[in-house]
Amino acid sequence: MSYLFNLVKSLNESEVGQFKILNLTGKEKLVRDEYANRASEKKFDESSLLSKFQFTKSHFDKINSVLLDKAVTLFAGTELENKLDFLLNKQLTDLILHELKVTEKKLKKQRDKVVLKKFYAQAFRITMAFNFNNFPIGQIEYYCKCFIELLSPKEAAEKYQTLAKLQETLIRYYYQRKDGARKRDIAMKKLLQWQIELKDRKLFEAEVGINLAFSSYYETTEPEKGLYYLQEADKVARKVYDKIADHDKSFLLAMMANHLVDLNRYEEGIVKYQELFLKFPHLAGVRIYHPFSYAFVLLILKDFKRAAEVMEKYLQPFLKNENARNYHFDILRLYAIYHLLNHETKQAGNYLQQILQLSKEDFTPLGDVLFRLVHNIYCAQTGDYSLAADVLKKNIKYIDSKSDIEGMSAYKKMFLDFGKVIRFKSKGNALNASFPPGKIETGVGIARLYQDLIKLP
Repeated sequence: MSYLFNLVKSLNESEVGQFKILNLTGKEKLVRDEYANRASEKKFDESSLLSKFQFTKSHFDKINSVLLDKAVTLFAGTELENKLDFLLNKQLTDLILHELKVTEKKLKKQRDKVVLKKFYAQAFRITMAFNFNNFPIGQIEYYCKCFIELLSPKEAAEKYQTLAKLQETLIRYYYQRKDGARKRDIAMKKLLQWQIELKDRKLFEAEVGINLAFSSYYETTEPEKGLYYLQEADKVARKVYDKIADHDKSFLLAMMANHLVDLNRYEEGIVKYQELFLKFPHLAGVRIYHPFSYAFVLLILKDFKRAAEVMEKYLQPFLKNENARNYHFDILRLYAIYHLLNHETKQAGNYLQQILQLSKEDFTPLGDVLFRLVHNIYCAQTGDYSLAADVLKKNIKYIDSKSDIEGMSAYKKMFLDFGKVIRFKSKGNALNASFPPGKIETGVGIARLYQDLIKLP
């Protein structure tokens, strides 16, 4: 599928209308009309246009390239930063990487170091905002290196801040990946060295970055310590708040909310999420992670109305965008959970069925385990406890086959707890607030929601 057709498929109804009236003539207009009219077709064969309009492939590619540039300019203007943000909002990550490659080639010919430095800063920022499902590690490290090399000695704060930001993200990325612990420790050693180099230099923006990175290292193992470093980052940021980019301000708020939730301080986490989406709604909604987590916490607190509002406003656009299909799995699972909690079993089943139609490539083994748990709970909610028990056995066997992946043991415990509930309910017993006494723990952080599902009455 071409970059142009991917763009057209990501447009909403209003944007398609604007695309249709873009001032074009001749063959560009013909191709534009074909794409605009076929945007909803999943199996449209673009190569059919070559024979239909008697194009050579090179001619067709050139028309596509020109049309693509005009379309992106129509919606985002001529500034690169605006174009990149627009494309990220549409989840057109392949197109972003293509745009960066083409732009870099042009700018290198100009040999203007100031312009190149600005470009590499933008390239680093935008690729760092990709979801971990399609995280371009190689390109991110490359853009970081190129940017650092163009900084002057006087720009030490920016240098260390950028280096820390890269390590912070790598620490988070490598969690729950094979050999992740070793790579995270390597990143931590770098951060500790940079902290020594920064001592007493009053490079506050850099100190913010270092503290954020320390927080990422501890967030999954020692959330209290992770929150401490976030609070330290916030204290330092206040000294130079006007120099801190909105992207970093919003990220700091989001991670504070996330850590508070991990510590079961849900109400405090909600306050931070509310502040985040009030002050930085666009930045907070570009990545699925933040609205997804916000909705999760609202479901834990049984605030179903607000959860539905967040899901509709921030997650539905991802679900409607075919180019964001890597995120459909998580969103559909969240909708299934929402309906299970509301005892709307049929609706939950519909979302689970949609997940079963997805390619296995769209989710990780850990994601697969979470789906299996929700599906298993659905089976029990239908009242078919025999089926639920059979499915449970298969799921535990699957988990055992993935025991080399960090975190699997905690998930296995959830399934074993669920087995206790199935056996109890299959005998005609009704669950109550005290069942089973001391045998099923209250979940921690976001996992609390899955424990609530397990104990559904």
